[in-house]
Amino acid sequence: MAVDLKAALIDELRIGIIITGARSRIVRSVSAKACEILGREPDEIVGHSWLRLVSRPDYELFTSYERRVIRRGLPGSGERFPPFLMRFCRPNGEFAHVWVTSTLTNELTSQFGNDEPYLVSRIEEPPGDDKITTAVRLALDNSPITLSLLDRSGRIRFSTRGRSLQETEDSIDAETMSIFDRFPQPQETLLKTEGENFGTETTSLFERFSDSRGRLSMLKRAFRGETCSRVVRAYGRYYLDLHVVPITDSTGEIPMISILSTDVTDRELARASQDRLANLADLALVTLDPLDLWQRSVDVLADQLDAGAIFHELNETATTDHGIEPTASAGPPVPGIVVESALSTLTRAGGAMGSAFPLPPGRRTLAAPVGRPGDYSALVAAHRPDPDAEPFTDRDEEFLTAAASVLGSAAIRFAAEREVRYRSTHDAVTGLPNRSWLVDRLARDLTQHRIGVVFIDLDNFKTINDTYGHRAGDQLLREIAQRLRATVRPDDVVGRLAGDEFVVICERVESAEDVERLARRFLDVIKEPAELTVATVRVSASAGVAVSHADLADPDRLLNASDIAMYAAKRAGPGRCVVHQSWMHL
Repeated sequence: MAVDLKAALIDELRIGIIITGARSRIVRSVSAKACEILGREPDEIVGHSWLRLVSRPDYELFTSYERRVIRRGLPGSGERFPPFLMRFCRPNGEFAHVWVTSTLTNELTSQFGNDEPYLVSRIEEPPGDDKITTAVRLALDNSPITLSLLDRSGRIRFSTRGRSLQETEDSIDAETMSIFDRFPQPQETLLKTEGENFGTETTSLFERFSDSRGRLSMLKRAFRGETCSRVVRAYGRYYLDLHVVPITDSTGEIPMISILSTDVTDRELARASQDRLANLADLALVTLDPLDLWQRSVDVLADQLDAGAIFHELNETATTDHGIEPTASAGPPVPGIVVESALSTLTRAGGAMGSAFPLPPGRRTLAAPVGRPGDYSALVAAHRPDPDAEPFTDRDEEFLTAAASVLGSAAIRFAAEREVRYRSTHDAVTGLPNRSWLVDRLARDLTQHRIGVVFIDLDNFKTINDTYGHRAGDQLLREIAQRLRATVRPDDVVGRLAGDEFVVICERVESAEDVERLARRFLDVIKEPAELTVATVRVSASAGVAVSHADLADPDRLLNASDIAMYAAKRAGPGRCVVHQSWMHL
């Protein structure tokens, strides 16, 4: 390309210039000084994208700066942007720390033959006396500390690069615009008035303060001479340990304040995780209803992990038109294929599996078993459905695993409590409901419909015990219990009162005759031969029938009535059935 007068002057003045297409990003011209700064020959730069010149970690940041210049530096507007410190890559792997100042122009379209505007960027190395300042700034830019200086006019006089692209962009804006231009109140209002609303249109540093009066008051108090400190939330994802310190000049005035913030996100997130786990552990100790705890736990998981969360009991598998239905869920729906994959992994691995499932795609799914190793009772899982979502971190996995451990302890507690309740309401030999359970059931059912009760007593059970021993007697009782359960109607209930006494609660009966027919069927199945371990035995039984009515509407009275009828049957001889009559005294 022919070198025109302007290019010659640029080279003569030793000015670093790079001209790139605003849309294509292709470098169209580069000055000799720019080549020297970047340590490259012209043919290594011209005709290539400027991206190959920039440090990879700075791609997004420099692209953002470029977009801002294109968006706001319209040709003819005369707007210039403050110098921006960037890192360029030299061929030997070294970084060139360079100040960049860019502007947008349409005046070069005819010269380069492409119909697009061009970015003209001046690049220069920091002067020798600025080396220390630049080194300190670069150190701060790459540390968890952000430092800013705010003067009394409300402008940021100095600010290091933020910990995020958004924060850095906003800091660039803040250097060209006063904080007081962002708020409707004048400067003296900021410095003198407490507790007022200063508006909501804020960016960067100002965002950290404007969302609450307390944060904005830190600036006001610093201008009065106070040093303020607190941990604040910023940009929705960071926690900053913020210090605002007044800077006093020789006359005792405060021309500026320094704002130093340290990124304590990891610390605060770890603390928040521990607090949530502690709260979940407290809930696991005191919550009485398992379903309530499972739901509250997935609410915590969904909030902590910013994902859909489920709790799935392994023995409570429900299937709908949409697939497997979890016991509890929160947040975005977790796809059925994710649940099925986790359940399949759990089934295959059994007790040998780890604490979390390595499920695809790319750590956007986490799952962990709940319960004792080898005897899991449930599964917890979290899933981020958006393919562009951030993958789960090791901290996320640790939180899910810890939560699963807490819920596993709760599941064991619930199982133990269920066992205690079961033992208190069921017979240990046969597993049938006991008298306490039967009385509660009668109390409920008698308020709803007519009930029939069959009281059964084995006729010669003592002979079995005396001849073959109590172990054989228990085996016979279990056999009788199984036969009765197989004979009753679907809604009827078989229970054991004590010894060789059984009770059948018959739901929704029409008449005593209907119940008597059922009772005789019970007696027929009881007298069938029973194959015990020690011998084949036969027993008969006597049955008493009572049906609820106005005078037998109490559970105990109804049971007693059937008991009296059973004794009347025994007096009549083995294998008989008698229906309670009103003249039989309770």
